[in-house]
Amino acid sequence: MISEEHDCAVCEDEALKGDPRGMFKRRFIVCPECGNKRCPQASAHWLRCSGSNEPGQIGSFYGPEEHWPSPLHGESQPNDADSTKGER
Repeated sequence: MISEEHDCAVCEDEALKGDPRGMFKRRFIVCPECGNKRCPQASAHWLRCSGSNEPGQIGSFYGPEEHWPSPLHGESQPNDADSTKGER
């Protein structure tokens, strides 16, 4: 079941893993801070908000595939999105 604690795409994927109806339970996820879908924090809650909706941000599922976050990274990993942190 999806809950408020699944506020990023990685956590939602983990919550729906093995659910045969999972694709029908998906939500449109945006960053809880800036509201942008391409912000790295929308993809993985442990990444910092960039405040940007620009495509190609490192750490975002809308960015380069080789920099997509995974549940294996966890919160203990360095923040790959630091380089995308913009002035707000």
